[in-house]
Amino acid sequence: MRCNCLMHTKFAARLTPFAGLIFAFSALSAAEYGYVGTETYYSLDDPQSWSPSTGAVKDTYSWMAGNVFIFDSGANPGAASQIAVKYFSDGDQPRVGEFVFKTSMTLNGPSEDASPSLSADKATMHSGGGAAREYKLNRFQQIKIGSATIGANSAEPTSASTIFSMSFRNGAEAYHYNSASDNFLSADVGRMSLNGALPSNPNDQNTAIWYINNQAAYSQSASAVVRVGGIDGTGIVRNNFADNAEGQTTLVFSNSSDASFKGILMDDWVADVKVSKITVVMDGAADATQTIRQISNSPQSVWNRNDLDSVGTIIKSGTLAISTQETAQLSRIRIEGGALAVAAMDSEGAGGTLYTRGIDWAGGKIKIEVNKGMISAENGIAQVGGDDARYVFEVDLSDFAPDTAFEGDEFSLLVSDSESFGDVSKYEAEFVYNGVEISGLNYEILSTAHGLNISLMGTIPEPAQAAALFGLAAVILSALRKRRR
Repeated sequence: MRCNCLMHTKFAARLTPFAGLIFAFSALSAAEYGYVGTETYYSLDDPQSWSPSTGAVKDTYSWMAGNVFIFDSGANPGAASQIAVKYFSDGDQPRVGEFVFKTSMTLNGPSEDASPSLSADKATMHSGGGAAREYKLNRFQQIKIGSATIGANSAEPTSASTIFSMSFRNGAEAYHYNSASDNFLSADVGRMSLNGALPSNPNDQNTAIWYINNQAAYSQSASAVVRVGGIDGTGIVRNNFADNAEGQTTLVFSNSSDASFKGILMDDWVADVKVSKITVVMDGAADATQTIRQISNSPQSVWNRNDLDSVGTIIKSGTLAISTQETAQLSRIRIEGGALAVAAMDSEGAGGTLYTRGIDWAGGKIKIEVNKGMISAENGIAQVGGDDARYVFEVDLSDFAPDTAFEGDEFSLLVSDSESFGDVSKYEAEFVYNGVEISGLNYEILSTAHGLNISLMGTIPEPAQAAALFGLAAVILSALRKRRR
């Protein structure tokens, strides 16, 4: 059965009446192809598998670039649900415009030693109403997707099982991430959005789910490095390994803009025989924030849960704002740059507290909003930045009225009964109010039996005064920059 898909191209040019010649072009519209191949493991890259047929030959793949490929066995009842990517070579990897998955589908890399990559500007995965859907990209060396959405067609967050999973061939020794300029990625996803219902528990299948490293079918140990330019929406993100299969997934956030995820980010299914783990790395733009609100209080519903004394979260650049539910505790957090923050409480009461085993602080900041966020570090802070390091708390006073006067009032920066905070004289504070940096407050940071407190003296500037101070600072900074040129 052939789908009613048409290939069409539009091109237009128009001269405007303005001085000079300004050309306006309409975008080239992509061709749409529906999958109609009926053989088991029929090939994605065979032009005869698609309607309309291109007339192309399978040894040349340029015809695929920029076009839309639709998988819908409802429209094409004879279409196979598992197909192969057979022919791509390392030097011939077309970047598809969009993959649209409407019914369950598996794309398998070749069973031979060849390990092609898969590349697309966009992947759109539909939920199935009350029916489960699962979309698998298996055994690829690399997967590159500009943006992806799970449950894209749902007007409301989907409560049907809608799963997107990826698996890779190269093994632990090939994939690595040291920095943005030194990495070999398993997958590179520009932005991931999950349109799922709020999970009721870590094993809930009635939502949108992203298996970032799915090795369950292979019963093998495998590692992967998955970079994503932000995760938005609601659902579950985790590994999916066989029982007792060890593996390490590094999930790198490379956000260029803010993103916010609510749900469960965890190592694997909640079970004693699950030993795979996830390490989270924040390495985004300096002004970008990735927010993660964990909503389960299960001790196993976090990442790197089986070894809480190891580092499971590393912050290099950008802000990682995390909240944990009740006492579900993250393993140690290492701050090398950027900032650690507490994800603020949302309208449904999720957020506001972060529990971790401890913090290794080498550089960067810890952001805390007084009266609205609480960090609990069971084993305190290890100062690992060297003899000359300074450790900066960015203290947000926006919860107070303007012109509030402090007279030695104490507020909590971090809660811990360990009394292990290093050299307290190395801690410093910066202050912001409604997004504007303010000055004129005196402070002292104190080590107490229950954590680090800050004692404040002075008055919060009026909003207009704060804005004027901010504007003056910007003018001075601009002048300094010009002088340096």
